[in-house]
Amino acid sequence: MAGKPYPSPRGMALLEVMLAVGIFAVVVGVTATSLTAFYSSMDAQQQRMEALQSCRSVLGAIREKRAEFITQADAVDRAGLLAWIEQGNTEHWSAYLTNPSQGGLRGQTLSVRCLNMAGAAPTAADSPLEVQVISTWTDMAGRPMQAQVATVLADR
Repeated sequence: MAGKPYPSPRGMALLEVMLAVGIFAVVVGVTATSLTAFYSSMDAQQQRMEALQSCRSVLGAIREKRAEFITQADAVDRAGLLAWIEQGNTEHWSAYLTNPSQGGLRGQTLSVRCLNMAGAAPTAADSPLEVQVISTWTDMAGRPMQAQVATVLADR
């Protein structure tokens, strides 16, 4: 008896379809995971940039205000400047926060810390001064975040 020819395949077998769907699911899963990680990274970077901008704004305000504390002897009234900075920790640094109505940082606070060059609390006789501006906020996942900018202020 002559062998019957096999029927010609006109479609895909169930195994082939399941294999193709499995490969497609893996590719979609990897892509979704990568995009989620990318978005989280970009969001964290955006928040850091906004916090650093707030810190830089405070440093700019301190530099501008320093000019108002120059005495007749052409020296800086460091006691007055230090008092103004300390007062700012409770009163006016909030004006430099990122605007929450425009997607600002949740729970953001700004604080300024001054140190002498030995790393201790400064006195009116210390020059130059290290000024640190610290921004703290909460990210989208509820984790506490912090960014800091520091500079050195001299009499001139």
